[in-house]
Amino acid sequence: MFRTTDFKECMSSHRKRTKAVYCRDTYHTINNALDEADSSNNHWIVSFGDRTQRIKETLPIITKARRSALSFAPQPIVWLLNKERHYNDLEVYHRDIVKKGKEVPWSEKLSKVFWRGATTYNKDTDISRHDYLAQWINYDDNHTDIAFSKVVQITGFKREYVKKQYFREKQSLLEMNRYKYLLSIEGNDVATGLKWMLYSNSVVFMSRPTVATWAMEDLLVPFVHYIPLANDYSNLLEMVKWANDHDEACQEISKRATEFIEHLWMSKQAKRSTIYLQKSLVKSYVDQFDDSLSKCAPDTEKMVNRSILHLSEEDSFERSKMLVNNTLSESEHGGA
Repeated sequence: MFRTTDFKECMSSHRKRTKAVYCRDTYHTINNALDEADSSNNHWIVSFGDRTQRIKETLPIITKARRSALSFAPQPIVWLLNKERHYNDLEVYHRDIVKKGKEVPWSEKLSKVFWRGATTYNKDTDISRHDYLAQWINYDDNHTDIAFSKVVQITGFKREYVKKQYFREKQSLLEMNRYKYLLSIEGNDVATGLKWMLYSNSVVFMSRPTVATWAMEDLLVPFVHYIPLANDYSNLLEMVKWANDHDEACQEISKRATEFIEHLWMSKQAKRSTIYLQKSLVKSYVDQFDDSLSKCAPDTEKMVNRSILHLSEEDSFERSKMLVNNTLSESEHGGA
């Protein structure tokens, strides 16, 4: 659990840059909604990082991502966090390609599925991108151009094998725009590049999203916003054939996906709505939860803050969850 002032300290003092970025986004979100002096003592439970939590308790946890709304499990509260990483490519695509009229016309695009990315994996499912994509790398160069451009989270012989057999150079946004079909696949959580792909004048191939962020990925509709794939990506070539046989439908799907991102992020109204929603979420959190969280014993609060600032993401989350649960339980029985 944090106080608002802890986020400010974390921004400059935390040794991990990623954690500092999350603190910055959280702090700015709070201060854009509340007066800094009034919000300094508010309390917040947060979970930072590229993973969804196996949440069993109904704690008011603020996080970047959650499991799909199709899941009936308790859900955390999604805020717009790590914004630069997830929306920078979208802004660059709009500024450097769309506004400058550099998008490759549909009729000039290559009818191939293209993908580049890292060998990340979902810690909740323990399934990696490699498990799904290895079947298509170097499989059929007439229909696919799929390879890893960054090797992470694997070691030893497997790492060297991937670098030798499955690696190709990263390409720019403009180079990727040459392809009609852009593959999107979840990694640690959501696919970071999905927003710019949907906004582009190409069409996205992906399986149904299992994780959602501020972009509401789980509300995307198959054959409306993207071309659906099996969960294990085994029907990729089958769907490429479908796309080649339904060229006009693919163009329409691409247009609807672009509209989705325009309404979500790019339009002036979307910008205003984002600010309004962020402020509403902050104020609602304070109104509903701050009084209960403030009843935590001071010693417990210090322990929670230390755990978040100095332990690993997974350890800090589990310890803070345990301590807050214990303290709130004591409060309910008059012990705090």
